[in-house]
Amino acid sequence: MIRIAGLLVCLFFMLNAKAQNYKIDEAGEVIFNHYQIFLTEPAQNIKELENMEGEEIKGTLSPDGNKIIIENYTKKEKLRVKVEYKSGRVEEFTRSPCFIDPLVM
Repeated sequence: MIRIAGLLVCLFFMLNAKAQNYKIDEAGEVIFNHYQIFLTEPAQNIKELENMEGEEIKGTLSPDGNKIIIENYTKKEKLRVKVEYKSGRVEEFTRSPCFIDPLVM
């Protein structure tokens, strides 16, 4: 009876994870589907978004331009970013994993 209850609880959490913006890997770590980088001012264009090995990362600007929404991010990975702000200024910077936040929808 306890095993059945345990299986039901696990099934509930697995189904809940599918409905949310995250999943749980084999090691029990939570993996989010989307992450975000907050910007210092509204941007109009992402010129470059890549990891430190030079692999392109898929990202889009939020509707207000204040953050970059990242889709294919591997957790604990530093990113190189180049954006053009609405003011016309172009900035290139890196973000460590500490400043790349999960996006909870």
